[in-house]
Amino acid sequence: MKARMKKPPVNSSGTNAKCIERFVALSRNYCELIENLDSNETFLRCIHELLPKLYSAALDLPSVDTGSSKPLRSAVSMPKWQKVFHALQQKIGDCDRYHEVFSAYESTDSVTGMLSDDLADMYGDLKSGLAAYDQDSACSIAEAVWHWRFNFRAHWGEHLTGALRALYWLERDEKI
Repeated sequence: MKARMKKPPVNSSGTNAKCIERFVALSRNYCELIENLDSNETFLRCIHELLPKLYSAALDLPSVDTGSSKPLRSAVSMPKWQKVFHALQQKIGDCDRYHEVFSAYESTDSVTGMLSDDLADMYGDLKSGLAAYDQDSACSIAEAVWHWRFNFRAHWGEHLTGALRALYWLERDEKI
């Protein structure tokens, strides 16, 4: 059964609507991969293929005014996030930890990142936006788009780019 597409914010153009619909579809795909990771033998490869598309779609999200400065309520509780995080740790195994430079334009030492943390944090941000989007009102959809766009720049975009770089090295070294 094909899922119906929600209507984007009332004042958005056709281009914006398509950008939002594409982002929603990719976010749903991402969340489904995370929620079904035990049944997916090629999980990291699937995530590696999806992250650049999600990044591109996030860049295309339109700027929206929600008329509110209140953040979205998280759709992922701390116990749920921990469950996702631990499942990811187990699935990823020895490839979980990686090293990166925290700031590309400042001379700093490398820091240790974790794919499980990156992917779990992205899941929380994307899932929260989907929960608002699925309320299917012009206001809730605008809030979801604002949340995704803002948090892409403030939080989950950093996790995405860190994970993508780590996955690049795993792919290059034929570990996924």
